[in-house]
Amino acid sequence: MKRLLLSVDPEQNRFRFFTVEVREGNDGTAELRRRWGRIGTKGREGVQVFDDPAAAHGAYDTFLARRERRGYRLASAVELRHAQRLLAWKRARERTPNQHVFPNTLGF
Repeated sequence: MKRLLLSVDPEQNRFRFFTVEVREGNDGTAELRRRWGRIGTKGREGVQVFDDPAAAHGAYDTFLARRERRGYRLASAVELRHAQRLLAWKRARERTPNQHVFPNTLGF
């Protein structure tokens, strides 16, 4: 099962995501896959391999609890898209007029 967690606070310029999932292999092992970073980026990824799927599920629950204590909350893809738009809007407002790209219509 894959879970998406978000931590969004525009006033503190915090736009973070965290995903975690457990994949069980055919040989009785399990992988705990995590991805985290700033919304709008690929982020970083970590993989842990466990010999026992129960241990992987225990680590999965631990990561979810830790992230929730740090202010992350479970989110849907719709909420992720909303956060992406909010970040884009915030970035656009912070640009100075010289940072906008306009075609040179004045001839110089």
